[in-house]
Amino acid sequence: MPENNFSKVKNAPTGRIFIFLLILAAVLLLAAAGIYYGFRQAGQMREVIGRPAGNAAAVIDSLATGATSTAMTDPIRQLAEKSGRPEFGNPAAGLVIVEFADFQCPVCQEEFYQIREFVNRHQKEVRYIYRHYPVKGNNSIYLAKVSMCAGEQDKFWTLHDKLFLNQDKIESESAVSELARQSGLDLGKLEKCLQADQYRTLIFEDMNDAVNLGAQGTPTFIINGSKLEGAVSLENWESILKKHQELKSKN
Repeated sequence: MPENNFSKVKNAPTGRIFIFLLILAAVLLLAAAGIYYGFRQAGQMREVIGRPAGNAAAVIDSLATGATSTAMTDPIRQLAEKSGRPEFGNPAAGLVIVEFADFQCPVCQEEFYQIREFVNRHQKEVRYIYRHYPVKGNNSIYLAKVSMCAGEQDKFWTLHDKLFLNQDKIESESAVSELARQSGLDLGKLEKCLQADQYRTLIFEDMNDAVNLGAQGTPTFIINGSKLEGAVSLENWESILKKHQELKSKN
């Protein structure tokens, strides 16, 4: 009898472990199915929404076919031109440029000089919207949050410029705080905003929208609904605007 009791005690944990492993396998299977479904849905969304990326000439051609589309009628523009994001220029402009960028992206820094000069030149003709696509990791996400918090003090663009101009100095929070101070930010208010983490949802929504629009890297531009990836020269920006103005004058 004692021997039989010992056998029951010894076998009981084995049975529980087996049941636990079955449950764990089921959970992992469901998780894998969910991840697969999510990627599948994202891929389908990109096929439906994301127009192919092209060079500036292709964007110029696409402006002709989409010259009369607006954010009210075009699902791509509805997704790209969301409100509540930092923007610069004329809110009523016919040419709308949305940039998905990362403050740590070297190509974004290269492009920063081009797009900033272009929009500064044509503030009445262009509406430029900046959206976050922090693909380079946690520090990129942190920088995105800092920039949005700076916006609460009307300093988004000041800090935006500082971060790109000092891209080699933004690896630590102390260095970023110094740039924020140089930008005229109240560091106490900035810290409170960061601790509240109130822009996390907006930033992750930007990232999700970038994926659904077919962005494969940074910078990615959506120009009146047409996608253009990589650095764009000042000359090409001028050509895009000129084509838009020609089409506008004909309509």
